[in-house]
Amino acid sequence: MADYSMDGNKVWSEGFGLTRNKSLEFQMGRFREGNVFEAALIWTRRQDHAGVGLRLEIFGVHLIVNLHDNRHWNWKKGRWYDEDEEQAERDSCKEQKAG
Repeated sequence: MADYSMDGNKVWSEGFGLTRNKSLEFQMGRFREGNVFEAALIWTRRQDHAGVGLRLEIFGVHLIVNLHDNRHWNWKKGRWYDEDEEQAERDSCKEQKAG
């Protein structure tokens, strides 16, 4: 469990690894200037941390539940990054900039 402040608003957050690539996350907090009511169901594909999420806000108190993929999307190849591939790509870019 993690408590932290985001833009002066206190937030509680908890995450659970369900499988090697999937996680379930909960987040709850209160915004100083919140909405009376807002709800959203979000579904993302082919992007970093793609998955489904539910966001509710009632009188400034928000609850967010996300079931998402832990991996990052490789836009150049149109697929998830393989294990260690993303880090190797970053290292290569750093070497090119340094050289």
